[in-house]
Amino acid sequence: MKKSITWKTFLSLTAICLLTILAVACSGNHNRNATNSEPARQPAPPSLPPDTPVPALCVNPYYPVSPTLKRQYRNTYTDTRLNTTYTETYTNIAADSFTYHFNFSNGSSQTNGFKCTAEGLATVEFAQVNSGGDQANAVKFQTLKATGVTIPAPDKWVKGYKWTSSYEVEGKFPMGDAKGNITIANEIVGEENVTVPAGTYKAFKVEANIVQKMMASEGAGKPLTIPIDGSIKVVNWYAKDVGMVKTSVEGLSTVELLSFVK
Repeated sequence: MKKSITWKTFLSLTAICLLTILAVACSGNHNRNATNSEPARQPAPPSLPPDTPVPALCVNPYYPVSPTLKRQYRNTYTDTRLNTTYTETYTNIAADSFTYHFNFSNGSSQTNGFKCTAEGLATVEFAQVNSGGDQANAVKFQTLKATGVTIPAPDKWVKGYKWTSSYEVEGKFPMGDAKGNITIANEIVGEENVTVPAGTYKAFKVEANIVQKMMASEGAGKPLTIPIDGSIKVVNWYAKDVGMVKTSVEGLSTVELLSFVK
């Protein structure tokens, strides 16, 4: 009998590493040049001078960015050994793009790019995922194609609005290779007050359903024959002029805003 792969185990690794924002942050090593002993530290890319206005296309009150803005989050996992904090900052802010950086309390980091469009802000990659410092047991993804937006345009933020983003990815993990699609369907279900360590905010509640449809092999380089399909639910809360203040990943983790500095 063929050995099967539990989709929820695999999906949980990808969901925890999402952003969106979703910015559900991984506790492992996200710097793709890191070694087993110490994460590699890259020099920060250049950014706009602090007093330079952010280009209009990249301005979104539900995900504000600037050269000086910092958001700090606490990520609490069901497995408390994985608990961490991270700080989100921004560089390379241009007319139609910018870069975000997650710097974790354990010394690791993650970087991704956003495109700024009339429809909203879109992440360039699903994730550059590494599930741990042990490279031999790492889970890694490469994004082949991305469509849709992560944060919709400011005028779309009303109850009932829905949007979708999707990613064609290929991954490598200890048991073999995988390739397929990850789709994130979002809906704004209402507004409510949310209390986190940084304070109490009136925020839009966004329910997201992450659906994974992939095929995997039982060993690197072997034909992709094992389905690892599944879904997981994520709830995000976004406050105007602040951004994401809380994220809850079904049965896995909760992210809360600790501080917000403009």
